[in-house]
Amino acid sequence: MVLYDVAQTTRCYISEDDSDRTPVTHKVLLVDDDDAVRDMMSVTLERKGFDVVAAPSVAEALRLITTESFDVLITDLHMPNPADGFTVVTAMRHSQPDALTLLVSGYPDVQGAMAAILLEADEIIVKPFEAGKLAELLREKMLIRKPNTRMEKERVAAILQRCTASIVEDWLGRVKTEQRTQPPSA
Repeated sequence: MVLYDVAQTTRCYISEDDSDRTPVTHKVLLVDDDDAVRDMMSVTLERKGFDVVAAPSVAEALRLITTESFDVLITDLHMPNPADGFTVVTAMRHSQPDALTLLVSGYPDVQGAMAAILLEADEIIVKPFEAGKLAELLREKMLIRKPNTRMEKERVAAILQRCTASIVEDWLGRVKTEQRTQPPSA
């Protein structure tokens, strides 16, 4: 299999020989409740060779995440509720864990950034930003991205059963320490 880089890294040709060159375009889910921002970002990314599906609301984004596949998610953090962007990121990470995830925010607060990192957002972009730079960032991230390794889910009961001895030992040590530090009751 040969990968051909053709001027834009967003379009590659995958073929066993040079006769069959079918373009592969990265599909982007763009979520923003601001019509002007959403339209501007859509047009810019489409001009740069991305296939953009725009969603004006969290509900529409969630519907799209469950019905279509995407390579990239770009979502506003605050629309209209502060946690809306996190809801979309969480849904995408759950349904499509290999998608590149970018959060866009006009409020560069530290807590929001930390929460985004905990949700495994690949990048946080602070408004205002140049739309042309967004396409460059996407190309760069798509070239270096690695598939996420899924952690196997384990039932809480299984974890507790496996760790019972250390849990009891830790608890008993805390009880003994607490008994030594408290004055005798009268």
